[in-house]
Amino acid sequence: MDKNIRFVVLGVFALIVCAVLIFNTSAASPPPIFEETELPPATSSVYIDLKGEVRKPGVYRVEEGTRLFQAIAMAGGVTDEADLSGINQSKVLHDGRAYTVPTYREEVEEEGLININTADADKLAELPSIGPSTAQAIIDYRQAEGFFKDIDEIVKVSGIGEATFEKIALLITV
Repeated sequence: MDKNIRFVVLGVFALIVCAVLIFNTSAASPPPIFEETELPPATSSVYIDLKGEVRKPGVYRVEEGTRLFQAIAMAGGVTDEADLSGINQSKVLHDGRAYTVPTYREEVEEEGLININTADADKLAELPSIGPSTAQAIIDYRQAEGFFKDIDEIVKVSGIGEATFEKIALLITV
């Protein structure tokens, strides 16, 4: 009988081994370690020079479409002397430009440019072909329509045409 028990035990063992082998080969393959995902679209960068009353002034690389308030945050925020009332913080930043956060004591100017959103009539009258009445028309337009979003909007002001715009375009900013 010992031989019979051995055959039975060997037979059961062989059946178990066969069952395990069959079960493992028919099981689904394990999931991949890395799943294929779609890469986000590539974005391009621009470089801006952030100056004035920010905690860390300097040249920053930002994604295209970044707004001024986002760049100010990247620079550690503004100092206690900063005057944000005269600047458009929602302005989209452009490559190679300088942006200045002014103090309460200075007028907003970028690289010596006259800011048509904040300049008074005397400052606007310093521009070529802009006299006192046209300077006042710019201020009146600004008060009625809000800040200019881009410098080319100044042609909407009565008394400023394309010829005048061409004379002042390199001298103004928003």
